[in-house]
Amino acid sequence: MPVELPDDYDPRPTIESLTWRYAVSLPRHPHSYSHVRTCPDREAFMRMVQWLNATGERRTFAGHAYKYRSLEGYTYWVSSAPSGLMLNRRRTEDVTEPIDCPRCGSSLAAASGCDNCRWTPGADPVPAQGTLW
Repeated sequence: MPVELPDDYDPRPTIESLTWRYAVSLPRHPHSYSHVRTCPDREAFMRMVQWLNATGERRTFAGHAYKYRSLEGYTYWVSSAPSGLMLNRRRTEDVTEPIDCPRCGSSLAAASGCDNCRWTPGADPVPAQGTLW
């Protein structure tokens, strides 16, 4: 059942109540997340999801569209996994505009490298003809 989002919604109490875990599996894209399964108040979690979906700015990262919203030094977005929804956050000062990998074309965070083909900044962007990977 959808949770109603009040006009004067303030996400800060929810943000403060969540346990944020560093995403160790994505070191090139440093951020923290909070999973709906570990949230002490699922209704508050879902209100924040609705707030992000209703008021966030649509951007694409790694070929997926997300709604982003910045608040008090962090940028927030929602992602999903087979295990459920996650709220994510990254320090706003660390957020960069996505670029396309010069080697394989997938989206990635500017200057952070590519998880798809393992290209790293400073590496040859395109292999010479005849070069095998």
